[in-house]
Amino acid sequence: MRKITQNLAFLLLALMCCVGVQAQETITLSGDLNQALTPGGTYLFYDSGGSNANYSNSESYTATFTNAEGSITINFSSIATEPSSSCYDWDYMLIYDGDATTGTLIGRVQNSCSTSLQTDVDYTAESGTMTIVWHSDSSTNGAGWAATITAEASSASCAKPETLEVADVTASGASLTWDGGSGSYNLEYKATSAEKWTVALESTTAKSYVLTGLESNTAYSVRVQSVCSGETSPYKTASFTTPIALPYEQPFDASSIPSGWTMATG
Repeated sequence: MRKITQNLAFLLLALMCCVGVQAQETITLSGDLNQALTPGGTYLFYDSGGSNANYSNSESYTATFTNAEGSITINFSSIATEPSSSCYDWDYMLIYDGDATTGTLIGRVQNSCSTSLQTDVDYTAESGTMTIVWHSDSSTNGAGWAATITAEASSASCAKPETLEVADVTASGASLTWDGGSGSYNLEYKATSAEKWTVALESTTAKSYVLTGLESNTAYSVRVQSVCSGETSPYKTASFTTPIALPYEQPFDASSIPSGWTMATG
């Protein structure tokens, strides 16, 4: 019976090899990390305690993931950090679209926080670089998280646009130009803090567009993708911030001033 079992195990391994089945790589965040992901790859992502233990106190780690061919998506199947009635003060995770904390904040993970991430929700770094900042305080921890990270693979038959440039930014608009890819494009934009994208152009052959009607002093994200027969490419992304509209009047007795202004005294 033992010999038959060993033979069956060998045949199963050989079959998995032949049909291209591969075990998912596991990534454990137990220190600072900088990792290039394989396009088309899927990874299991855990806190320092792995799949069966709690994370430790006093952790402060940054992980940066890159994908040369497209976006990166993280989806949490479980989240259990130290409960907190307010955001950021105990144990938390911040997720950015970009190669540093200066990128676009796309997610927050913290139990009992009104802005916390939910499980079974995709959070995607369209730029192809995702930065994750994790912090735990000096007392009380939790089971942590279990997540799946997926690196998008580009289609060889539908090339991603090579450039996306932003120019002539005003308080209410901006000029966009792009090139490369298939020659047919979808263009979308949104305020960076918004959840939904607005379609500006769809299946167009144009390579420029002027955004109008924007809010002043607001960060915006834009993205363009190639449109091919029956498929689309990964997005090329860019971001910009509109300046404060002038003239601007501020009463001397106001208790606060808008972002971008400094109160002078003396």
